[in-house]
This record gives sequence, structure tokens and C-alpha cells, in this order.
Amino acid sequence: MVDWHQDWSFHPHTNDDLLVVGIYLEDCFMENGPLKVIPKSHKNKLYNHHYKGNFVGKITEKLNTQKAVSMIGSAGTVTFHHVRTLHASGLNSTNNSRPLLLFGYSAVDAWPLTYHKGSSIDPNNNLKDFDKLIIKGKKP
Repeated sequence: MVDWHQDWSFHPHTNDDLLVVGIYLEDCFMENGPLKVIPKSHKNKLYNHHYKGNFVGKITEKLNTQKAVSMIGSAGTVTFHHVRTLHASGLNSTNNSRPLLLFGYSAVDAWPLTYHKGSSIDPNNNLKDFDKLIIKGKKP
């Protein structure tokens, strides 16, 4: 189970033109605890993911989740969500894992404000190699 959150809090950029693409590697139905999203929530506010001054990676305020949609599907199903979309996952009541392969894409002018410390490409120190990651579009 994963609590309600927005991916933006984990990898903020200079703008929010970011998309997450997920691919189910195995069948994922209700008993597997699928990804749940609240449609159009990306158009609303950014939520705080802190509690008592510490980052906890989840939204601690009460949310209205009545409009949540479960993203179920067979292996190979592809999901898409904006990084500001409110999402979570349910409890997996099976003995199987729920493998989901995730890819993140950003507009070429969405500059990362943070980067993974273990990454070999720090855009602030190695712009040339960072620019090689551009899949489509031109350097801003």
C-alpha cells in the first residue's frame, strides 16, 4: 500500500511539465492493490508532504478520495499521470507482487531543482551529458 501523494514532491522542477508512465509487468486487478488516481487533481493545488517539519512523502491532510479511479489491467497495460496528480495504491491481498515499471518524462525546459545524489549526471555540474538525455525537442 502506498499513501496518497504527488510525485512533484519527490522531484520538483522549474515547471510542472512532467509525466509519469507506468507499465504493469503482471496482471493488476483490485486484489493486487492497483494504482489509484483522482482524475483532474493535477489542476489543483500542490499539497504539503511534511509532518512536523519533516518530509514524510505523503499527504497528511484529509483528502476527498470519492472520485478516485483504480487503474486495473492485464500485464502490459500502460498508465499515464501528471506529476501533480493525487495518487496512491491499495493493499495487495495476494501472495504476488505488483510489479510496475515507471518512467518519468519532462519537457525540455523543465529544469530539475534536485537530482538523485547517486546519479552520474548532475545537471548543475555536467550540462553537456545532461542534455544528451533529451529524447525530443531542442535545448532551451
